Amino acid sequence: MFRKIIFPQPSPQLSEIEQKRRSYAFFVNSGLFLFFSIVFVIHLTCAMGTAHYTADVLGIIGTLISIYLIRSNKMDSALKLLIGTCLTAIFVYGILVDYLHEVTVHFLRLYVTLFALEGTLLLMVSFFLDTVNYRYIALLFTFFLLMHFGVIVHHYGTAQITLEMFSYFTIALVAINLSCYIASVMVRFNLSLIRNINDDKRKILKHNENLELEVNRRTQELQKSNENLKQFAHVVSHDLKEPLRTIANFAGLLQHKLDKSNIVDIEINDYTSYIKNNSTLMIRLINEILTFSTIPSSSANFQAINMKEVLDLVLLQIESLVQEKQGIVRYSSLCNVKGDPLLIYQVMQNLIVNALRYTASDTTPEISVNCIPGDTMSTFSVKDNGLGIPQEYVELVFNPLERLKRDQKNDGTGMGLSICRKIVFAHGGKIWVESEVGKGSTFFFTLPILKK
Repeated sequence: MFRKIIFPQPSPQLSEIEQKRRSYAFFVNSGLFLFFSIVFVIHLTCAMGTAHYTADVLGIIGTLISIYLIRSNKMDSALKLLIGTCLTAIFVYGILVDYLHEVTVHFLRLYVTLFALEGTLLLMVSFFLDTVNYRYIALLFTFFLLMHFGVIVHHYGTAQITLEMFSYFTIALVAINLSCYIASVMVRFNLSLIRNINDDKRKILKHNENLELEVNRRTQELQKSNENLKQFAHVVSHDLKEPLRTIANFAGLLQHKLDKSNIVDIEINDYTSYIKNNSTLMIRLINEILTFSTIPSSSANFQAINMKEVLDLVLLQIESLVQEKQGIVRYSSLCNVKGDPLLIYQVMQNLIVNALRYTASDTTPEISVNCIPGDTMSTFSVKDNGLGIPQEYVELVFNPLERLKRDQKNDGTGMGLSICRKIVFAHGGKIWVESEVGKGSTFFFTLPILKK
């Protein structure tokens, strides 16, 4: 609550540089307010005189009003008021006090005036007040010093002014004018630098806005293109499957007619069987290519998945194949993950079916499914005792339509592992295989853990 009342609140209308300038001005004003307040207490304790009290009160009032203006985002007005307050205090503390004879030391107070003017100049430079003409500031500061020196001459008399005193006064005049010139150069340089920085930031922001618009436009075009491709894939797959079904049906009718006519021709039987098998394989390939092209890449449908339930469902669906191959599937406790249940089911089914199919006919398939939990991803493994994969094919088996030479007699389409890889990638995981010919393969894949 105290911070909200005292400290200035961020303003969305101001740039980052202006926000820092505003905060800096606020703390400088607060410091000067404390200074005038402490000095006022000291002057009261020491009974310094009316001029001192007047300067202290003017300083306190001026800094308070300046703080209010800063909180209202009126920076130029606040800083000009602050500088006016400091100059008024300098005039009263130095010139007026010496004129009224409220202190015994006079000439040395000329240097107090000089240092105070230098401090005020530094204050202006710190805030980069481009609305201030530093030539006029130099004239104003010169007038202050001349007036103070005139008060000293009036107090001591012309005869008491030594050459040393006049020399130091001349040095003070040169110092304050040179300081004003250096200040004007610094302000021009810094303001030019700030303008360049602001221009660069505006250009970067504009470029980022244009880039974001372009990215959004391209994204919308890609989304529209993907939708069109999906629709096209459905239409093409339907148009391709129908002729293949027709070919397969007519091959079956031809075989039926030959059987009905008691015509036994082994060569024709081979032809019709070949046509039917390849037509069926082609339909399966089209279906799997369609599945591959329509796998989603977002996490919109992700949910908690009990992998044991998924594996049980897979084994139930392929029970006939497991019995046909007399396979054995073992698994330990499996980690729960987050993902799309239907897609993860496809991964598990493809890997286990492949493990059953690619096992030597004289070997009992033994498959082991395990899980190693991790911090963000769980690693699953499907290990078999099958034929194994030659090393030159280990990196290729996940490519679409990639089939090993030894698999040509198998009824696979070459899309199963590529579908697995795309599904795992869509879940932010990875998939790989370790294999040795004649000793089986182990497929690994990672899935995001289910956070509690």
